[in-house]
Amino acid sequence: MLRERVRGGASETARRALADADAALPAAGALARDAAAAAVAAGDADFQAPTAAAAAAARLAAQQAAEGVVDATIEAIGPAALSADLPLERWFRELRVMRESDGGIARLRAMGAR
Repeated sequence: MLRERVRGGASETARRALADADAALPAAGALARDAAAAAVAAGDADFQAPTAAAAAAARLAAQQAAEGVVDATIEAIGPAALSADLPLERWFRELRVMRESDGGIARLRAMGAR
């Protein structure tokens, strides 16, 4: 049986997704700070190997956290979230483009696994 969406109310799934995203954002920030600190300590301003792997892991975590926040917010708001009048629609599009830029997420995963 389908449940009717309650205006202004988020589903339990959307609430969980928002909570997960809320936890993922600080973790992504910590990875970025750690990658930057490692690059500074190594004198590696251009993020060459081995600090490139840390930078790739940080970027991947940030990308996935941002996608999680936007996706969960869209789920909570519903179809109206993708209205061109709201910034969510632009963020949704930009995150999908970022996913494929610079070789995409598969490349970032491969770099982070080194």
